[in-house]
Amino acid sequence: MLDARRGGARLAFMAGGRVQAALFVAAEPVQLARGHVAAQIGADNPGLLAGRPGAGQADPGPTVCACLNVGLHTITAAIAAQHLSSVEAIGAALQAGTSCGSCKPELAALLARAPRLEAAE
Repeated sequence: MLDARRGGARLAFMAGGRVQAALFVAAEPVQLARGHVAAQIGADNPGLLAGRPGAGQADPGPTVCACLNVGLHTITAAIAAQHLSSVEAIGAALQAGTSCGSCKPELAALLARAPRLEAAE
């Protein structure tokens, strides 16, 4: 797919009807869900050129916990929905940060930026 107006190209390399590789090129940074695109390798889904999951499919976001493949959107949604307030609570809910632990500082930073619910008086 060529986009001459924006100066970009999105290519899917296919063999036997299955995606072998994908290439996204543009003058500006390309907005895409890398995890979603990578998961399409080997599939028969040329729709991956959109660069993100389609409607009704969750986008986990950029990977925060590489060991257990947990994405930013998954983590921030769990923090909000489950009122998680510690790195340990994120680990219990999603397993993020429970393997090598190198993502724990980023998990703590996500918690620090998360909106807090005020207790009712």
